Amino acid sequence: MATAKEKTTTAEATEAEKVTTKAAPVQAESVYTAEELADNAGNLFGVRTECVAAALKVAGIKECTVSKTKKIVEAFMKKEVK
Repeated sequence: MATAKEKTTTAEATEAEKVTTKAAPVQAESVYTAEELADNAGNLFGVRTECVAAALKVAGIKECTVSKTKKIVEAFMKKEVK
């Protein structure tokens, strides 16, 4: 049977592993202006410049990452036109 001290050591080791895993370096995604994203709309998102500009304007975003912009543009393009 494990003693109380051994149990604590195991718990501390598990906690240390969690901290080490969380402390792994995370590469932050670059943030671009709405104008930069719109200018590269065709290459990045496969839509016209106006679509990206409108999607970001409706969302009230002036600066954004490419991945977040892609989600916003996809949702905007799926909206029903009234």
